[in-house]
Amino acid sequence: MNTEEKYSNYSKEDGKILNKISNYYRLEINNEMNCSKCHTESKYGSNYCKQCGNELFKVVDKNLFNIVEKSKFNINNIKSYASSTNIFITSVSSILILFILSVIFNGMMDISLGKLGISISPLHTMLGMNLGSINITSSSLIGVGEVSVHLGVISLLIAPIISLVISNILFMKNKSNTPNELIINSIGVGIVYALFMAVISMISKIELNSYDMMNIATLLKVKFATTSIFINSFLIGFLSTFTIGYKKRIGKENIYINIFKKVINIFMIGYILVFIIVGILTISDSTYLYEFGISEYMKYINTGIVVSQLSVYMWGFANLIPMVIGDYTISIFNILNSNLFFDTKLIFIIVFILVSLIILIAGCNLKKHFKNNDKNVLLIFSIMYSFVMALISMLSKIDVGMGMLTTNANNHNVITFGLPIIITIISSFIYSYILAFIGYKLYNFE
Repeated sequence: MNTEEKYSNYSKEDGKILNKISNYYRLEINNEMNCSKCHTESKYGSNYCKQCGNELFKVVDKNLFNIVEKSKFNINNIKSYASSTNIFITSVSSILILFILSVIFNGMMDISLGKLGISISPLHTMLGMNLGSINITSSSLIGVGEVSVHLGVISLLIAPIISLVISNILFMKNKSNTPNELIINSIGVGIVYALFMAVISMISKIELNSYDMMNIATLLKVKFATTSIFINSFLIGFLSTFTIGYKKRIGKENIYINIFKKVINIFMIGYILVFIIVGILTISDSTYLYEFGISEYMKYINTGIVVSQLSVYMWGFANLIPMVIGDYTISIFNILNSNLFFDTKLIFIIVFILVSLIILIAGCNLKKHFKNNDKNVLLIFSIMYSFVMALISMLSKIDVGMGMLTTNANNHNVITFGLPIIITIISSFIYSYILAFIGYKLYNFE
């Protein structure tokens, strides 16, 4: 190659490419409003300064997260993508909004729960809304009792999600313009929000003294599990920030982020549809709840809460995951031979067909948008789908473990509602891959 050819991309003789641009790199669009050289204000997305012609784009690694240089890790890359001030403001403001909502909620609880309601502060309510695990111990002359509760009531997530959505719209939405910025800012908000909630859990302990009719004192201690609070709060903060900050142009730049957002959309749309079906069934005839043995809880729990929880479990059922409701385990493999009424079985089958169609359509959608992509989009989709299902399984699980230790006996009982997490991961991966594969192959429209 002569000197003239060395510095050109195309041959002057036959037009062949001489210097191929690596598939591992891409041009990152301009995120700054002013030129770094002459400081002239530029339009968002401009590649060159209109005043001096300075390059405004950057050549960056086309890696999944674009954080690691090809040869070494550089912490400064993370700092350049993170909007640190906005991450902190978004997290703090969401905590404040959640606190206000908790104060309002507590005002209603004080009326219904009496003395116990007064003992529960807004901080405890905030922790409960982030689905933290609770450990309750009681001690008296009779013995020592312990109750461990993982309160995975999905409807409680409404308050923290609203708080994070409002904060993200106000302070973070326009700060994530590239795949790297979206991922780093989402992780940042998740971590800071989770740290605040973890600190609150460590300082929010309840101790109560009560006396029975025989004047025997009982000491009651209530505390939240800090690790559980941190993990759940991080997931809630990350997913809320990711969903609000996502933009179509970011999805076009990064296939992994694009598919992950599609998976979230699939669950959100599907969950709403299942919720509507179960809600209509419950309003028209709630006798099916007796079959699950949960009708007695309806006296103390709002119908909407029960429906929202059942909708999650039925979504899992439609992914071939056994749903556990107290002493009952229901799966697609035993539904026809179960003791459930025909109408109840029919609802389960309808939900199964609905979810199957949604995943089939998702496979068609993958073929439509990624047919020319050299990556295994079906595998990526199924891995991310099973990951989201695992998060749902973890967040929606309700465990109540009760134990009593006396001089004469040691009794322990556990009540469980939810989806087994290991089975959830395996089953949702296999099932989503098969259905998405069928949808992918069936799509033949141009």
